[in-house]
Amino acid sequence: MMQLKTIKSFTKLVLAVLVLTLPLQISSLIYEPLWGRGFANNFINIYLNLTEVLIALGIFGLLITNFLEKKRINTGPKLFLIPLLFFLGLALISIFLSPYKEQVWHFFLAIKIIEIFPLYILLISNVLKKEDLIKLFSFAMSLQAFWAILQVLFQKSLGLTALGEPNISNEIAQLAKITFDGFTFIRGYGTFSHPNILGGFLTISILSTIAFIKPLNKDHKILILLQIFGLLASFSRSAILALIVGLLCLISNQKAIRTWVKRTIAGLLGLVCTTMFFLNGLPWGTASFLERIAGYKTAIEMIKNHIAGVGFNSHTLFLEEILGTSLKPWEYQPVHNIFLLIGTEMGLASLIFAIIMLGFLLKKTFHKKPAFILMIALITLGFFDHYLLSLSQGIYLAIFVFGVLAMSYEGKTDFAKSA
Repeated sequence: MMQLKTIKSFTKLVLAVLVLTLPLQISSLIYEPLWGRGFANNFINIYLNLTEVLIALGIFGLLITNFLEKKRINTGPKLFLIPLLFFLGLALISIFLSPYKEQVWHFFLAIKIIEIFPLYILLISNVLKKEDLIKLFSFAMSLQAFWAILQVLFQKSLGLTALGEPNISNEIAQLAKITFDGFTFIRGYGTFSHPNILGGFLTISILSTIAFIKPLNKDHKILILLQIFGLLASFSRSAILALIVGLLCLISNQKAIRTWVKRTIAGLLGLVCTTMFFLNGLPWGTASFLERIAGYKTAIEMIKNHIAGVGFNSHTLFLEEILGTSLKPWEYQPVHNIFLLIGTEMGLASLIFAIIMLGFLLKKTFHKKPAFILMIALITLGFFDHYLLSLSQGIYLAIFVFGVLAMSYEGKTDFAKSA
């Protein structure tokens, strides 16, 4: 009995550390594909990261626990399990159908796809309660918000590269910046590779805390406000839009949110929107907007040329083929829309499936307000960016949301009670 309790405590600790360290880029390069070897491309290089190590440890502890208790692994409600398995299956198939042939790279990609399922299982198995997962995530993102605010104030990184912080300074080209009245400012990164990813994580953290943590105490309110200012430091318009959409869905039900939250959020959103759309300029006509439009056109051409897809994680490998010109290293980026990215990498049939699947999930979660809010926010983020599918951190965020949603639809097991 003592041995079982120890294993359960170990598994809980591992999952807690996993959630707390999700924002960190602690990783090591283990393989570069033959194409593009010689320049850094985070979208195709294979890294072993801390989260993967923690997934393996957590699943090991969960399997041992279930074996000793003679219980089956909890796979969650079919509403989320079946679409997830279908999607992972389509991603695996796309690798084998890819026009780009490199067996070693495809082997590593297959592992990256397969590991998504153990992470989902670990999240939904009630090793930690849903509310505990959200609180840990909120605390981690509050630290990231404070980190990003300091980066903007000092206009440089804080020197914590061991935790994955990118090298930030005014002398470095190709950083995400904003310009106001002739002055250029570096946006807040936290430990993410781009401020938009930081913004997406903060948006999910804010919405999940407001939607699922009841009641909100003083500490929760302080962390929410800090994260909103961190979101402002990221200057991520897509993340701010996702937050606004989520909050509008939330306050559409007058009983769903307290008066103080409505007034505070409304005021801060006004400040954020004013800063974002007038300090940084309206989105249309800006370089980032025009680049996105060009990327959409390229993606549509890629779908036409490769209707079965070019293979999971392989969008950037075929950009030169479609554009007919050489690109600079930083121009090799996936299309900033997960739907078009699914179409280019996994094929037109997979794109149709993804749209039907998301439509079905939205319909099923419509009357369950907290779940619907997170679904809408995630889709909004994916509509304007690619990291939910193109980077490990983004994939982990999507699965974290999926896990929280699954737990909100499922009765509690006795894992947490019996530890």
